[in-house]
Amino acid sequence: MFRQPKYEAGAYEVQGMAYEYLGQLAPAVNYHLKSLQIRERIGRKKPIALSLSHMGDVYAQMKSYDKAVDYITKALEIFRLEGDNKEAATMEYNLGIIYMQEMKFEPALRIFRSSIKSFRGISDSLGLANAYSALGNTFIKMKMMDSALIYHMITLDIRKMIGNELDLSESYSDLCNLFLRRKEFPLAQKFGQKGLEISSRLGILEVVQLGLGNLSAIEEGSGNFKAALSYLKKENKIRDSLNNQTVQEEIARQSLSFDIQKQQYRDSLIKAENLHKQELRRKLDEKEQFRKSILQYTGIFLFIMGLLAATFLIRRIQLPVIWLEGGIFFTALLLFEFLLLILDPLVDSISKGAPVYKFSMNLLLGLLVFYAHSFFESRLKQRLISGNTESGVSDKFKEESSAEALHSHPGNQEGE
Repeated sequence: MFRQPKYEAGAYEVQGMAYEYLGQLAPAVNYHLKSLQIRERIGRKKPIALSLSHMGDVYAQMKSYDKAVDYITKALEIFRLEGDNKEAATMEYNLGIIYMQEMKFEPALRIFRSSIKSFRGISDSLGLANAYSALGNTFIKMKMMDSALIYHMITLDIRKMIGNELDLSESYSDLCNLFLRRKEFPLAQKFGQKGLEISSRLGILEVVQLGLGNLSAIEEGSGNFKAALSYLKKENKIRDSLNNQTVQEEIARQSLSFDIQKQQYRDSLIKAENLHKQELRRKLDEKEQFRKSILQYTGIFLFIMGLLAATFLIRRIQLPVIWLEGGIFFTALLLFEFLLLILDPLVDSISKGAPVYKFSMNLLLGLLVFYAHSFFESRLKQRLISGNTESGVSDKFKEESSAEALHSHPGNQEGE
């Protein structure tokens, strides 16, 4: 277990991302939520926003668009307040993607335009190109091809300046698809060939398959059926290869999922074993504590009984009455404290910890001890005083008898 909450939150976040990769979105939400809750307790704003963005991404994949928008919007507000303009622009872009998936085109256009301003303000060319591309794709979905063409051409120019071939391949593919929809086959073929050349060189089979499909459709639209069939055969071959690759990836994901579940099972067993050991240790501690308490209670009880016995035996010694009263009072006080100590758990249980009830029950116990003390004090004092009186009279009688015997003895009379 992690000692610091921030590391625990990071571990939950990694687990959430792993489940997201495996396509198990419900556990992914659960782990991202745990990470979010810990970070909210810590109170650091940027990590909270990061967890919120993860939650929004997963809910978007689950097509729970309202929740996705809510989490992404909260993350966007935090990043803006913290002055992190790059993350804020990214949240705007992600929010626009969600609106576009939800087919809410007007909010999507507004958000994408806002993200374009944000990316331009921080000189983020890559983010700017992606925002223009998303804006163009939104216009394609709205079947506004002229506007879409403008933004995709802007995207192409920016990506040429960046020089990232993968992004360039995506732009050529988008333009190919756009001209194909407009039935402008020569331009579609031009951009399609450029995109296919780059994707083939990079070995990205998914993009290669898409390019071959577009070129097959272009040749078919142009009436070149033989060329269309050739591209189609190549596309089918790539598709079969991708299907095999997909199967292998699925096997790998299932294997990884099994390993994760197995590790979780082991962790649960270790946790259960630790809990069992802790429970046994707690019971042993309670048993030892109970034994010590019994010994201590027994010692106190024997001490009080010894005082009571000493009080009864003290009648054989002549002591002032105030000493006798003090001994009786002290013994009764100890007895009251002992009863209070023993009965305190029972009083707590009955009174439920309420001060008024607990005070009343202790007061009742005190009254009982008081009257018991008064009764035994009067009886014991009477016996002690009478015993001392009888002892004194007896001794005096013996002295007088001895004196009389001495005076009446014949030897003494003769001496006189």
